[in-house]
Amino acid sequence: MTYHKALLAGILLTVCACSDTTDSPEQGIRNWLDESEAALEDGDWRALAEHIASHYEDGRGNDKDRLAGQLRAALLRQGGTIEIVTIVDEIELFGDDAASVVLTARFVSIDKRLTGAEAGSYRVKLDLAAVGDDWQVYSARWGSSERDWR
Repeated sequence: MTYHKALLAGILLTVCACSDTTDSPEQGIRNWLDESEAALEDGDWRALAEHIASHYEDGRGNDKDRLAGQLRAALLRQGGTIEIVTIVDEIELFGDDAASVVLTARFVSIDKRLTGAEAGSYRVKLDLAAVGDDWQVYSARWGSSERDWR
């Protein structure tokens, strides 16, 4: 596992914190995006990993356990020195309990540990499902542009 892949796993989970579904589904997604940015910057991989669906899979061969492990390794290695800014490009709702989110995630390392391909901007597409009062990601694709999404 390369550090680059583990850091990208963190991108996937930027929208995986708890949300109060009393808001509209779109507002709930936006709220949890804000909460997730804080959890990612604080290195709280456990809070993020809890919101990966048990049936998660992606085009890179990751399942829930593998993705959670990559996220943990990336965040522990960084020691809470990551700053992330997410820009929601699109939220497509499928009723009140499913959504597709396309976002741009921009990473900066405070102490310049992130370099080259690890720092910078990534396009991310997340497929989400509401489970009880939380949203969970069950599939994701990401890359430096939509052309290299996997």
